Amino acid sequence: MQIPIGHPDLLAVNQASDNVSLADWFAARNACKAPQTFATGQGPSTVASGDFNHRWQLPDAAVINFYENTVSTYFGDGKGAV
Repeated sequence: MQIPIGHPDLLAVNQASDNVSLADWFAARNACKAPQTFATGQGPSTVASGDFNHRWQLPDAAVINFYENTVSTYFGDGKGAV
């Protein structure tokens, strides 16, 4: 799974399709890049981003999966991969 380097401009849960979408701002074109989609558990309801593992390699993301009572976590490696 690939997550772009830097700070995402839009991170949204998609409850109907059980995934999260990440859209990154592309300054050179003054527009958002096409969103990337990542699978979650059932019923994603809340999303947060930050440096959760304190490695200074953003972005990390966490998604609460309502129907499973679980949290999906995605840790960035600072090079665009998870």
